[in-house]
Amino acid sequence: MTDWSGPGLTLVVEPGLYSVLRLDPDSSTPDWFQRAHTPGFRAELATPAERTLVLPSPDVPTSFAGPREEGFRGMRVAAVLDFALVGILARLATALAEVGVSLLAFSTFDTDWLLVREADLEVAVGALRRAGYGVESDS
Repeated sequence: MTDWSGPGLTLVVEPGLYSVLRLDPDSSTPDWFQRAHTPGFRAELATPAERTLVLPSPDVPTSFAGPREEGFRGMRVAAVLDFALVGILARLATALAEVGVSLLAFSTFDTDWLLVREADLEVAVGALRRAGYGVESDS
């Protein structure tokens, strides 16, 4: 059985750019977010202090005037991960931190996602490979 908790795991670099948007905590999910059509990862996270949307950049309307960060590339762990596994994100984050690459990390029911700045993608991929992870492109 493969040990999905450490090196040997494969990540897939998703095509396209992602945006991270901030909305007020009491705002509702915008219709355009629900109608987004570009393939790829999208997430909505809500806390008492803020609402964050992550989605492919082409789906952000030019009229959006709130705080935003642009230019992220997505990487997903290419495996369904058991909830009992420990330390996957910590190990991935450590490999990136050691080379000065910041990240946004998200977990879905099945797997984990990392977003890094497009300008840092080459350094991030190199660091992950040196740490023993496989990295493939989905484009």
